[in-house]
Amino acid sequence: MTQFYFLSILLNALSGGLLLSSAPGGYETAPDSPLLPPFLAKETPQLVLGGLTVLCGIFKLLSVFPGDLPVLGDFFPSVAGLAAGFMLVFRFYRKRGTLEDEKTERFSALAEKNRKFIGIAALASSALHFLFPGVLFL
Repeated sequence: MTQFYFLSILLNALSGGLLLSSAPGGYETAPDSPLLPPFLAKETPQLVLGGLTVLCGIFKLLSVFPGDLPVLGDFFPSVAGLAAGFMLVFRFYRKRGTLEDEKTERFSALAEKNRKFIGIAALASSALHFLFPGVLFL
């Protein structure tokens, strides 16, 4: 569907930019990038953006753009959107959750280590998805 195609590009770009612009180790910090909308500096819009990016990633796997292969046609943007959205949701959960740090410490360290890579993958997938709409895996 064309709507999910557009949403995938937009949400992956916003989520990737937000992951790249936030400070290292700063699940509580707000982005200072002039390229991102200022409303994304707050926690709740970041949670909503993360949730929408995850949902869009799921629906991109399930919906097929006309003339594309099921699942494989949008695999990279879907996986990048799922990862970036999950990172944003995890940030919110990490700050507000009541689970002890030692139970989420391992995942948190892994997520922080790979935050920039996931942000770059989300931005790259949105740019490639926009520029080359008919390429397999993009």
